[in-house]
Amino acid sequence: MKKVILTILISLTFLVNAQTVDDIKISDLKSEYIAVRFSPRLISPNIQIEINYGQSSDWLSSYKSSPVLDENKKKKNFNSIVSAINFLSDQGYMLITSTTEVYNQQSTNYFFFRKKEVLVKQQSSETTNKQ
Repeated sequence: MKKVILTILISLTFLVNAQTVDDIKISDLKSEYIAVRFSPRLISPNIQIEINYGQSSDWLSSYKSSPVLDENKKKKNFNSIVSAINFLSDQGYMLITSTTEVYNQQSTNYFFFRKKEVLVKQQSSETTNKQ
């Protein structure tokens, strides 16, 4: 029984960390900043997010963003914007600011995040410089 529980826990840990953008784990992105676009789903109360981490865009679009995929390579759904923000916080990012863009009576929410480890290093450096 203990082996079964241990196997389940290890599997769950793997699944929690398997969310990717362009086949890169979100926590492993090299970008200090990311922009997140929230997209409501038409037939569902859930939302999906797309992340722009500075990846190259195709010639047809000036804004390239990639959906967050789960371990089965399907778009990951979130119950709310807050659940998506908490998810990104767990991946090592901190919310900085947000904005809403309105075009043809449709609004799109953009949220900007920064890696927490960079903020911690910066704050530590500022504290050292003040002393």
